[in-house]
Amino acid sequence: MATTASEAEIQVLEAEVQAQGTIVRELKAAGEDATEAIATLLEKKKALALAKGEEWPPPKGKGKGKGKGKGKGDARAAAKEERRKAREAKSRAAEGPTGLMAELVASSDFGRYQMILSEPESLTGRVFTDIADIDAAMDGQEVTVRGYAQTVRGQGKRAFIVLRSTIHTIQCHYSGNKAMSKFLASISNESLVDVTATVSIPPEEIKDTTKSGVELQVLKCYVVNAAAELPFQIRDASAPSSSAEVAATAGDGDGTETGVADGTVDERGFAHVGQDTRLDFRWIDLRTRANQGIFRMRSVAVNAFQNFLVSQGFTGINSPKLIQTASEGGADVFTVDFFGDKAYLAQSPQLYKQMAICAGLEKVFEIGPVFRAENSNTNRHLVEFVGADIEATFKEHYHEVLVTITNALVAVFDELSSDKYADLRAAVNEQYPFEPLVYRYEQETDSPYKFPILVMDYPEAIAMLTEAGVELGDGSHGDLDTAAERELGRLVREKYGTDVFCVDAYPSSVRPFYTACRPDNPAVSNSYDIFVRGREILSGAQRIHDPAMLVERANSLGVDLTPIQSYVDAFKHGAPPHAGGGFGVERIVLQFFALDNVRKVSMFPRDPKRCHP
Repeated sequence: MATTASEAEIQVLEAEVQAQGTIVRELKAAGEDATEAIATLLEKKKALALAKGEEWPPPKGKGKGKGKGKGKGDARAAAKEERRKAREAKSRAAEGPTGLMAELVASSDFGRYQMILSEPESLTGRVFTDIADIDAAMDGQEVTVRGYAQTVRGQGKRAFIVLRSTIHTIQCHYSGNKAMSKFLASISNESLVDVTATVSIPPEEIKDTTKSGVELQVLKCYVVNAAAELPFQIRDASAPSSSAEVAATAGDGDGTETGVADGTVDERGFAHVGQDTRLDFRWIDLRTRANQGIFRMRSVAVNAFQNFLVSQGFTGINSPKLIQTASEGGADVFTVDFFGDKAYLAQSPQLYKQMAICAGLEKVFEIGPVFRAENSNTNRHLVEFVGADIEATFKEHYHEVLVTITNALVAVFDELSSDKYADLRAAVNEQYPFEPLVYRYEQETDSPYKFPILVMDYPEAIAMLTEAGVELGDGSHGDLDTAAERELGRLVREKYGTDVFCVDAYPSSVRPFYTACRPDNPAVSNSYDIFVRGREILSGAQRIHDPAMLVERANSLGVDLTPIQSYVDAFKHGAPPHAGGGFGVERIVLQFFALDNVRKVSMFPRDPKRCHP
């Protein structure tokens, strides 16, 4: 008879025959009834013979040495050869791809898929369940799940796998066929696997899994893609920061120098995973529950920001990132070759936001990359980050726009604090404990503008710091340094009971040339910063919309407007009064979770020392 199956199919069937044979032998050895198991074995042998194109049942004389002329020695040799082939088949099933997904699922309870290439013939018709959705109400139901094998251990005929998907983990248990138990125990940590199992309720809650009240009794298991040896274990990368790590970022350090070598086991039993190692293998580091929580919540923050502004009639824009001159006349820009000429990566969308206002769009926002060539190796600086910028017209006072900006921020914090994201916050809190953010503040004021957060004037902030004994230089003051920001945050929390506040009316001397000044006191500008837990997350202001005044202000500060003449020209054709500001997305998330290093909220951070992976 001609062979009717592929080599891969034959290998799978051989492994099945071997596994079923083991079950028969174990039942016989235990003195139990093996009738049903023998019948199953014969069916599998028949399927194998037909796949090979052989006769079934086999002709007399070809079975177990019982034919004429076959002595005991020949029978033993034949049996030995069969066992050798069976071992090889089992090894192939356990160690390498054994078949297309549909073929393997139909013919075996375990094995490794060949690479899934979306062929129609590989479809199985299975319905997958998210681990997140499994609960005690599903007791007795059969489910199929896909996830990462976070931990694997074998105990004789038993095997345990903790399976993880996003922030959720569940224990899978198998007991029975020794060949399958051995296969399960051989799966490497972080391999991606499919498990078909029956949901059960364990006699007591399972520690160290998020689905502690349920367990999966494994029926089938297939490796989708095996993981190579890991540079570090997820368990170690998920450990709360050690005292050395906390000390490394206690000041302004970038967090790389902890004085502890990678792999050093601390008193808690966790091996140290340094920041550079984490970032070198970021795709593995991002699998921790805390990182899953951080970056899913970051997405929530961006969506909340955008959704609020759209609901307020804002238009989303995308400004160019390749520009002819530095965005704001600064020196900290990245230079690139532009077909033989120089171009620069945009430091901000500032000039283009204002030009969009001059174009009549009235209210605009942009969420996009920002580049700063600042050689600052601190825990709060990146050379590439994501800005969330706002610009809008107003009728009479720039506080009209500041109300919108502060409401946008509160909308973001409301969404991040929502009960529907409690699991994500808890995942972050396990590794990086934080106190819930206090941000809403009802302020008694005669102003017609009602802010949802605390707003104070710059002189009040300076007075609070001075009274607390903070040294602020020669008394002329200006932008607050990191230590002063941190102390001001502490003082505000102590006095007003809030973590979020705005400082208004900064000195004109510390603001860009396009910032509007007070007509009664040009030394004071219509500008503001917003702080969260003692760190600035937004800077903004009213802009000068009169071209003559803009030129005069630029000349007084020695700013050459020639390279950005088109920006100046945009104000010559009826520009409306407007104001705005720019958040850093990373800083919003950083401060919401009270994290100590901005690299923890940037998926693949870029700083002066790192431009990879």
